[in-house]
Amino acid sequence: MLIQTNSTLVKAERYQPRLIHCNAFDEVLREVPVAVAFYYKEAVNDAALKHALKVALEAFDLFSARLTYRDDSFCIDCDNQGVGFSRVNHTFPMSDVLKDQFNPIYSELLFEQINPKTVIKRKEAVLTARVNYFNDGSMCLGMVWHHAIGDMQTFMSFMNAWSNAFSGVTPNIPVQVDDRHKHMLNHLARNDNKDEAGVRKIGMLEGLKLLYYMKFKQNSQRWVQFYFSDQELKTMHSAYNKESGQFLTKNDVLSAHILSVFTKAIPQQGKIKGRALDMAINFRGRTKLDQAVTGNMVSTVKVNYEPSGSPMLLAQEIRRKVDHYAEKHLDYYATLDYIEKHGGRKKISQFVPDWLNPYGQSLLLTSWAKFGVYDLNFAGQTPCYFATMGPALFPWITSLYEGPNNQGLIYTASLPNEISDDMIRCQVLNQINQYRDPNEILPEFVSNLVMG
Repeated sequence: MLIQTNSTLVKAERYQPRLIHCNAFDEVLREVPVAVAFYYKEAVNDAALKHALKVALEAFDLFSARLTYRDDSFCIDCDNQGVGFSRVNHTFPMSDVLKDQFNPIYSELLFEQINPKTVIKRKEAVLTARVNYFNDGSMCLGMVWHHAIGDMQTFMSFMNAWSNAFSGVTPNIPVQVDDRHKHMLNHLARNDNKDEAGVRKIGMLEGLKLLYYMKFKQNSQRWVQFYFSDQELKTMHSAYNKESGQFLTKNDVLSAHILSVFTKAIPQQGKIKGRALDMAINFRGRTKLDQAVTGNMVSTVKVNYEPSGSPMLLAQEIRRKVDHYAEKHLDYYATLDYIEKHGGRKKISQFVPDWLNPYGQSLLLTSWAKFGVYDLNFAGQTPCYFATMGPALFPWITSLYEGPNNQGLIYTASLPNEISDDMIRCQVLNQINQYRDPNEILPEFVSNLVMG
């Protein structure tokens, strides 16, 4: 399996020590790692990648930082302790991985995984990068970062800086603030949301249930993928808009379609019941915040759906909530007020994101589309495939991103093992892809990635 491994810490050659004080949103995510993979048909020299990484870290020092507590304040200590960087030579081709990409063995082989707890306790790297060389000349960049550092936009801004540095282009300079909470107070106006907090305080019973999931059911869920072709999405969008009589975005339509299918096709504790959808929204562009500011600028909007409901009306409800998101649903201040009302940040360990629901009553949907994951150019090579990978820590966490070679969309869902592959093929797949032309020829790359 592994032929050669070379691991080291990569640091910026120039840096200025500083301390970033995190806000409550960052701290609630203190135990959440994120793992993604970028696949390239042709390999790139790892020494050149390492050199460009050093340059990118001069602009994005928070990724070579360490997470720590200073006087009970959760902080990012930008002291240039380094990014975990490793190279692995594999004895198998990239195609073997893609045929079985969610096999747990690949989570270990393709990534230098991080433990979010020890990242804080032992001041370990908040970002790791592994260059995987396959024996057919292809390559995979396996990236893992600690979510408290920042969201997908923050991470992709860093990846673009790395790509630019490789090409000799001066990396883009992000907006990084020393106190994230004060920055929000100064630049984000309060809205009308007083009741929809983005977290909940867990009692002893729910706390024990979550601990049980983490300790005993870590392998009780797995990733499942579904593919939507561009033509399929166009047909679906057209059908919903025609029935609605008002404009709906493709995201409105697809979100409604997914929730309606999962609600009607997948039982909860043996019964078909109503479900909710927590949609993650990047609020930089919907407020006066700078687009380049780093951190976690994402909150969720919840919609509910009953099995007897209309998917089109659900799509309209999604559109209404998104249209009024900034003034009615953005939950930054509602979340802070809720935390203060229930003990304050000194009791932060008793709060979890409200979307964390391993019991099946709701789905979390994060869209990573339009972040430019297929634009990362190294030595003239751009990715042929992108995926979220790593262990599925909890069920019902789902994401959308562009498909292979930037065609179509892939929907990836963490589902409990009791939802069998047969159930997915017989009850879910046809409904999920009901807008696909049965005669459509899908890209060859896709055939190894989807169910059925």
